[in-house]
Amino acid sequence: MKLKSFFSVPRNLAALIVWAALIAATLGGFIWRTVEFTTQSMETGWYLHKVQHTVFGLLGISAVFAAEFVFRFRAPLPVEICVSAFAFSANVLGNVYDLYGMIDVWDWILHACSGVVFSAAGIGLALALLRNQPAGTRKTISVLLFALLITLALGYLWELFEFTVDTVSPTSSAQEWADGVIAELPDGTFIVSNKRGTALVDTMMDMFLMLCGSLVLLIPMTALFFKKPAAMSAFDFRPLPPFRKKKKDDKTDDLADEQTDETNSASLPKAHTYGNAPPRSGRRVALIYTYIFSVPRLPLESFFTEVRCSSPANRRTRFLRCANHVRKLRHSSRTNIAITQPFMSDG
Repeated sequence: MKLKSFFSVPRNLAALIVWAALIAATLGGFIWRTVEFTTQSMETGWYLHKVQHTVFGLLGISAVFAAEFVFRFRAPLPVEICVSAFAFSANVLGNVYDLYGMIDVWDWILHACSGVVFSAAGIGLALALLRNQPAGTRKTISVLLFALLITLALGYLWELFEFTVDTVSPTSSAQEWADGVIAELPDGTFIVSNKRGTALVDTMMDMFLMLCGSLVLLIPMTALFFKKPAAMSAFDFRPLPPFRKKKKDDKTDDLADEQTDETNSASLPKAHTYGNAPPRSGRRVALIYTYIFSVPRLPLESFFTEVRCSSPANRRTRFLRCANHVRKLRHSSRTNIAITQPFMSDG
């Protein structure tokens, strides 16, 4: 896809603007902390902590777009924005801009919001996995249960990650166990402020808030989906055509086909030519050979197999465009039609 075509789509432009704004805010926070470090207003260990979360923030903001590119799908724009904004809030706002220290409940806010974000993404993922299943009550229930369970699973995995970090690094307090320690006794035991332990309370509270955030989204969506099943399409992950590497033999065949197509199109009547401009270098040519139509409706599959088109990205659009033109030109029960159409390459 050319850049001009990419930026002409409002959805792509909005996603790019949000991504650029989050990246700029991340780099701005990094520059601010670097200035503090160079003026000796910040310790080296604390500065390295800021650098680490700056890198995590950049990766998290771009993760959803990178996943779309690699796995060839397109998530809804609100899901893209929410996932990127969540990664920005957790890493950049929380650690680089130090909102964890400024707002005591910032961690709770993020866990509640993560339930909403992961549930929305879970609905889209479930719809992608169940794309071939018929619509109905069974599919709706399956989508909602999948979204709920995958949200809880991600929360569970995150708590395991925090537990692992605290285990590997004794000085770490990802689960906030150190906040409840009042004193350490000579025998190695601790006097704590909470009999259940602040680490356990933090873990259970995080998972509970994620569940609440998930239900905030899924409960109204349950009523909406049963009343209007078509509303689920707002969360649908749209698949994109896969990448296809072109072999050297295919390139040689395409050059030979283009020369043959130019010779054939030169002999066609002008009235039966779709796109009178001659094929030029760098363009791929799709040629639908001469057909005799004697049926009321044109069978699309019959000539799709004859279309020579090396680029699969917009194949469906090109096929339908040619088919519509054939229908317009067919002015009698038996008409010989040949069509040539130059297409710009996708690169």
